[in-house]
Amino acid sequence: MDIPKCPYCSQSLEKKPTRKYTCPHCNILLLVRMGVMYTEEGAEIFDWLKRLSFMEVSIDEFNSTRKELTRQLSCEVQVQDVIWKILTNRFQIDNLSMQKFCLLEMERFARMEGRSTKPYTAARFALMLRDYMESGYRIVEIKTNDLGGAHEPCKKCTELNGKRLPILVAMEEMPIPNDCENDWCYCSYEAVTESHIHWI
Repeated sequence: MDIPKCPYCSQSLEKKPTRKYTCPHCNILLLVRMGVMYTEEGAEIFDWLKRLSFMEVSIDEFNSTRKELTRQLSCEVQVQDVIWKILTNRFQIDNLSMQKFCLLEMERFARMEGRSTKPYTAARFALMLRDYMESGYRIVEIKTNDLGGAHEPCKKCTELNGKRLPILVAMEEMPIPNDCENDWCYCSYEAVTESHIHWI
């Protein structure tokens, strides 16, 4: 039976931890993912790669991207810097689903860092509206998403719920997320079929 060792100091442990565990030798916190011990950074990398599994980001790609960024910046870069670079690289791929997913993750980054999410949300909505238009739709309807708690729609978005407008107008004015009062707009545009636009 292999004796478990701390990934920081390489000292032997009495038993293999199954959850958070502080190494008695170096007093550093260890985290467990899928039965494997990781450093805090290692666990962060694991969590990000799992989250980005849709894009098939591998640990080899993460490491090579980190190495390249470190060379360019002449300093060690953080995990989130590497993930951001991977997202921007993936966004260059001409794949609508991939681009929307990248923008969604960029929204998440912005929120984590206390920055406005609206530029990324607006860009994601613009891709959505373009896709609707290329699919032959002319009208969209604003839908508010009440997820409860901190994710309740703001007053302005609630007032816009159910409003219909031409896609070109929506793309130009982008009432959601531009008018949203929350730090992250959870509302969306829904394409309206021809049979439901007789009122125009």
